[in-house]
Amino acid sequence: MKTGIQPRIFTGLLGVVLFSQAQAQQGDWYFGAGLGMNEAGAFNQAGFNDDTLCYPAFVCDGAHSGFRWFYDLESDSGMALELAAGRAWNRWRAEIALARLDNGIVQRFTGIEFLNGNPVRFIEQNDYRISTRASAGDLLIHSLAFNMYRDFPGAGGWTPYLGAGIGAARAELTELYFEERYACISEACQGRPPGEFDSLQLADLGDTVYTAQLFAGADFDLANNLKLGLKLAWRHVDEFSAVDSYLEHAPPSQTNTNSFSNTSHWSLVVELKRFFFE
Repeated sequence: MKTGIQPRIFTGLLGVVLFSQAQAQQGDWYFGAGLGMNEAGAFNQAGFNDDTLCYPAFVCDGAHSGFRWFYDLESDSGMALELAAGRAWNRWRAEIALARLDNGIVQRFTGIEFLNGNPVRFIEQNDYRISTRASAGDLLIHSLAFNMYRDFPGAGGWTPYLGAGIGAARAELTELYFEERYACISEACQGRPPGEFDSLQLADLGDTVYTAQLFAGADFDLANNLKLGLKLAWRHVDEFSAVDSYLEHAPPSQTNTNSFSNTSHWSLVVELKRFFFE
């Protein structure tokens, strides 16, 4: 798990909750569920391996230690789902919440270099034809967070509120696909057989990282113990990375590491809360 958010923040928030509950005379439990849409900002992918093979069409000035590649990742609008259980007292609320965010991803190749940072140069005239395909599926975020809210006086049955929270998230990029195939332009390549250079990878890459969120919303009283509202949320998810192996590669035991920069998500959900009064 990454450590971008210090655990002492969580300890401080928990202390506020315990102190407030000690001072409160009455509290009400509730359950909530929300469904809506989310938007994730663009983020980046950087990967590397320690493959020392000199591939056709590459200018290899002596031995090298591996390759590093880069992609820009753009996300589509996706679904946001939230479930929560909490307690309200004296215009404060504390809850434990589960959230799922799902965004389709478009992957755009931006560059490749040797692992030592030297640029990869290509030979224009060679005996091999190279075809490359790369794509990604969805960015999935499953989070478990502790959230605090402050309700404010409203009018006409409305209760506006602000909130914040921290927690852990399972961040996963599904169906990461890379395929590179080599074929001879002429009947016989002047070198190794083309199939020895082929690569294939298909994987779901994920990691557990920290997440932080801010909230703003308003609830409307449908009944004495039932509220319906809109909640706007901003979530920060830390950078995540994963190590995976190829389905095809030379050598066959070759692994690669891909890292994905932190992401920011905006979501707007319709939320229903059911209260249980003490």
